[in-house]
Amino acid sequence: MAPAPQRIDSIYFNRANVVLSVMGIMRLQSETIIYRVYRYSMVGAQYIFLMFQVYFIAQMRHDLEVVSEASYLFFTQASLCFKVTIFLLNINRFEELSAMMNCQVFKPQNEDHEKSIRQHATTIKRLMAGFMVFSQATCGLWALRPLFDNAGDRTFPFKMWMPVEPTQSPQYELGYAFQYITICISAFMYFGVDSVALGAFIFACAQLVIIKHKILNVIILF
Repeated sequence: MAPAPQRIDSIYFNRANVVLSVMGIMRLQSETIIYRVYRYSMVGAQYIFLMFQVYFIAQMRHDLEVVSEASYLFFTQASLCFKVTIFLLNINRFEELSAMMNCQVFKPQNEDHEKSIRQHATTIKRLMAGFMVFSQATCGLWALRPLFDNAGDRTFPFKMWMPVEPTQSPQYELGYAFQYITICISAFMYFGVDSVALGAFIFACAQLVIIKHKILNVIILF
């Protein structure tokens, strides 16, 4: 018995589905209350992180250098919150897109079509894998920076308002862990949401290649 053909949406969105499910963003077929609470807590942590940055920028509004440095992280985090919120509000469209990718119109009809689809899928997987490696490495370097730049002084990885003081334990450790874990989760969420968008674009490119092959075959026949 021949194995069932792999779903096209799985080829392009498999990693995004896994990451977003772990992050609590992806909608499951049967969701429990615990999973929904987990989703709200994960997204809520990102918004809390953003609000801490807003408060810090408001506090330091008279210091242009500090505000400029903090703005990089602020706009990055604001972009993430916007992307995740829009994705959650339009998750039905993502599910419709996934179903549409597996309809008869887009299914490969020969080996060349299958090859084109898989080659383009490999391209996006490699691209996003590189993004994930470098983003997590960047988060790790940011977390290590205070340990080397300010030897002997306790500072958090990111310049932002925190409800705890770095001079006391375990407040310092808790604040440090909050910043590091939250920014790593941010990178994973970026990976998941961007993988969906880029995967859809690359899938469209694969379909254009297939259309080109079909047109060329028609021309050859005539």
